[in-house]
Amino acid sequence: MEVLFAAVVYCTAVLAPFTFDDFAIFTAEPVTRPLTWLTFRLNGQHPAAFHAVNVGLHLLSVWLCRDTLRRILPARAAMFATLIFALHPIQSEAVHYVWARSTLLMTVFALLAMRDWLRGRHWWTAVWCALALGAKEEAVALPVFFALLHFSISRNAREWRPIGAMFAMSLAAGVYTLRMANSIAGSQAGAQALYTPLQYLASEGLAIVRYVSLVFVPWGQTVDHDLPAGWSLAWIPVLALAGFALRHFRQAAWGFWVLAALVFLLPTSSILPTNDLIAERRMYLPMVAIAAALGLWAQHRSQTTYKVVGLILLLLAAGRDRAWRDNTRLWTEAVENSPRKLRPRVQLARALPPTEAIPVLQSAKDIAPDDSGVASELGRTYLALNRPAEALQEFGRALALAPGSAEAMSNRGVALAMLKQDAAAKADFERALAADACSFEARLNLKRLGVPTPVPPNCRYTPEQRAALQ
Repeated sequence: MEVLFAAVVYCTAVLAPFTFDDFAIFTAEPVTRPLTWLTFRLNGQHPAAFHAVNVGLHLLSVWLCRDTLRRILPARAAMFATLIFALHPIQSEAVHYVWARSTLLMTVFALLAMRDWLRGRHWWTAVWCALALGAKEEAVALPVFFALLHFSISRNAREWRPIGAMFAMSLAAGVYTLRMANSIAGSQAGAQALYTPLQYLASEGLAIVRYVSLVFVPWGQTVDHDLPAGWSLAWIPVLALAGFALRHFRQAAWGFWVLAALVFLLPTSSILPTNDLIAERRMYLPMVAIAAALGLWAQHRSQTTYKVVGLILLLLAAGRDRAWRDNTRLWTEAVENSPRKLRPRVQLARALPPTEAIPVLQSAKDIAPDDSGVASELGRTYLALNRPAEALQEFGRALALAPGSAEAMSNRGVALAMLKQDAAAKADFERALAADACSFEARLNLKRLGVPTPVPPNCRYTPEQRAALQ
């Protein structure tokens, strides 16, 4: 039944467009998460196909959640838990955001691992753990979960061998991920993040409190939360909850599941920094444990309570689905909920007609007058309005703020070409290629000026881009 409810809510997700990082699926370097990238490569080009796979993975997760939890929880508790996991609106981002497929795929394998562990097939659990790591590196938390499960319900010494194997795989995956995060240009993680490990850790106490508040009161949801960086008192209740759950996890089932939820959050709420301090999609796997704890609390409630809770969650999830199906609505909501952040304004401007985008970008410029990205976005919008002189001014400002930027050089070249200054435009495109040999825009614009250039074999262009350059 819960699978059917989830299908009703999310079936319209196939109508959603790509948003934000979804477009990077066709150009990013697939050096991590090989299983996720394999599914992307098999998905074609149309957004509906990508969304359909995401919805299918969520429905599979819901079915596996019910099948897994009924092996360790009372039947009624498992039913309530599955309902919460299936329909809670905090799950919407992981389902609708194609780039978040890694989270869905990891959770499918994590649930398969849990199910086989409870069936006594411990080495199969290690296999599923390996596949989960191939989907997303956050699966490094799984061996900690199974160690807790071992202490909670079994203590069979033989179980330590597969747990040890999972720890070894997780350690290797963690080291590799950290190395890639620090070495791949533009990873926005590790040493390339906006925050140091200590700054990131300091902020995650408040992130966890925000997650918990959204579980109980799903109000103020947004694709781009604004979380202040730095230490806060929020770590006090988080550590107190962790200590209380640790003290009782062997005597009380709810304690085990609360502790499990915190363990699942460790990879994204500890010391490996990323540019996003908080993201709702990170709650997808922890919601299995949170839903289990809530299911234990709700198991003695009436069937009417089950129906009322289900209806409320269904309506809330449908509201989130409506927001995700319209980029303008999605980013307008983000601007309202995070008025100090630049990214929601830039993304909203991209979703709006150019004439409506200009005031949005001007407001972003007022917030951060020295941001080269805002200047570039303003310049591109002026180009769309056929106002090359104003575009040239903004692109020049972007280049002054980010000297050596291939994108800024190429953009300025476009404005110069529109002003019939072909020689200056050609020089800018050539400088852009010198800075970034794989700049598609610079290479294409040189071709338009009658200066074709050979395409380096190591450049990751889409088939459409390669065709345009031929």
